[in-house]
Amino acid sequence: MVRRSHTYVLALNELWSGEFESEPYEVSWAGEALIFVRTLWSEGLETAQARVQISPDGVHWCDEGSIVELVPAPGMTFQRVDRFGGWLRLAGTLPAGASVKAIAYVVAKE
Repeated sequence: MVRRSHTYVLALNELWSGEFESEPYEVSWAGEALIFVRTLWSEGLETAQARVQISPDGVHWCDEGSIVELVPAPGMTFQRVDRFGGWLRLAGTLPAGASVKAIAYVVAKE
């Protein structure tokens, strides 16, 4: 059997500063996911994290417990997630004066 998978872009060339959230993605059909964050550019960033959030309806959110490290120089990081329910997104808070231009993806598999 071939497993079904799909890659979705949560954020495309998005500038994050202060409080931020990515677009949500409905993944109730999937059993596992990889979340990638590609830093294109950053300013004033030494270290920061994005929290993986889950939701039953795509409106009300809670932290899933997984963290994606944000790298200050151009590069990419990822986090594996499973047992997540209906919806996924990223959220976080960058330090004052820091900003990141990023692309975030979720790769979901049955």
